[in-house]
Amino acid sequence: MLSNNTDAFMSDVCNLIDSGTEVILPVKGNSMVPFIIGGKDSVVLKKHHSLSVGDIVLAWADNQYYVIHRIIHLYGNDITLMGDGNVAVKEHCTKKDIMGKVLYVTDGQGAGKRHYVYSTWRKIAVRLWMAFLPIRKYLLYIYRKL
Repeated sequence: MLSNNTDAFMSDVCNLIDSGTEVILPVKGNSMVPFIIGGKDSVVLKKHHSLSVGDIVLAWADNQYYVIHRIIHLYGNDITLMGDGNVAVKEHCTKKDIMGKVLYVTDGQGAGKRHYVYSTWRKIAVRLWMAFLPIRKYLLYIYRKL
C-alpha cells in the first residue's frame, strides 16, 4: 500500500504524463535488471498512444501498486506485465491502468545520456532475454555476482 505522500506524488506524476509532459523518474529495485538498474538509472516517461508487447510502462498493477515493467501479453483490454529481473512474478492491469510509456533510460538522476529503449539492438536483446526465461534465474545469479 502506498503512503499518502507516495500516493500524492504518483498522482502528480500521472497527471503530468497525461497532460503530455515528459517525466523523469529515478528507478528503485532490481525488477528490471539487466536493462534498467535500480538506484543508478532513471526512466523518461511520456504519454502512450499505442501499446505493444515488449513496451516498458508505468502501470497501476493488480489494483494495488505502481510498477515500471515490460508488457509480456496483450489480450484485448487486459495486460500482463513482468519485470526483466523477475523469473515468475507477473502483474496484471488493463489499458486504462497504463499511466505512461518509458522511452529512454538515463544514467543517474536524468542528467546522463539518454538510451532509447526501443533501438534495434535493445529489441534483439529483449527478445533473447525473454527466450531465456526458463534459465533466467541462473543468468541473473551470474549477473548479480559480477
